[in-house]
Amino acid sequence: MTPDPSPTGPSPTDPSPRTHPSSPDLPSVVRTRPGPILVAAVLASSMGYIDFTVTALALPANRESLGASQAQADRVGAAYLLALSALILS
Repeated sequence: MTPDPSPTGPSPTDPSPRTHPSSPDLPSVVRTRPGPILVAAVLASSMGYIDFTVTALALPANRESLGASQAQADRVGAAYLLALSALILS
């Protein structure tokens, strides 16, 4: 009769189900594909630049149509970018 396998886990010769097959020392959560994460970060950063550019281009026309001074338009632009930055960081 053979002894029962150890209830504490797999034997040293068997690979653990939590490790990656090509690297038995590293957990599988360490070996991820950075491609999708990198693409998302680059797109989010690009959208920030595009949004800032559109805001900077539209602000003079909005200022003239509303009859606001340059200081008021600057405050509106700064408030918009501050609120957008807070939303992105949260």
